[in-house]
Amino acid sequence: VGENRVFVWSKYIGAEIDAGRDDKALAVMDRAQSAIPNRKEFKNRVEWFMRAVEKDHHLYDRELELADRAEKVLTGDAERKEIRKWRTTIFRIESQKRLKGHDPVGSLQVLARAAESNVDEGQLKQGLEYHLAEAFGEIYERGGSSGVKDHYREVIAKFPNEQRTAGNIVCSHAKRVTDKLTREKRYTEALDVAGEYADLSGDRGTELRAW
Repeated sequence: VGENRVFVWSKYIGAEIDAGRDDKALAVMDRAQSAIPNRKEFKNRVEWFMRAVEKDHHLYDRELELADRAEKVLTGDAERKEIRKWRTTIFRIESQKRLKGHDPVGSLQVLARAAESNVDEGQLKQGLEYHLAEAFGEIYERGGSSGVKDHYREVIAKFPNEQRTAGNIVCSHAKRVTDKLTREKRYTEALDVAGEYADLSGDRGTELRAW
């Protein structure tokens, strides 16, 4: 099969998606698969919606719009599962991008929006765990333990079922802080931090109380 034909079919599909003619794009995909059945790129219909943003790199709202459009026209169970994973990845990338931009509040807002969408729950939990591990450290450096406690409360307000997850991570964060303070011979501060975080750490609070 000539690569020129593959290129033309590919451009045709992309043009229909760019124009918002998703039903017609699906029809063109079917025609392309019939014309060139041995090319795997014409078999994954979700991937064509993903490709529509590659030239623009990571554009958060544009990608979410395309995921929503794909979900409206692709009804197969496997395709719906792939779209959920794609949508979750979009949210996670944006959340991490805001963390790198020193915006933990914005990062959490992205994850809260994800929780209200049709996403992969397991991947979303991983995204929240990553957020907490990174955000607590940065917030502590900027605002001390009071800032961490405020962010913890915001997390629980948005994710009430993840209190245990948040407690485990805040406990790990507290241990890193207390270890550092101890190495620096700031013993009173270390004891204060352990006490302040104990009540937030759920079942693991006893580890800090006994520290």
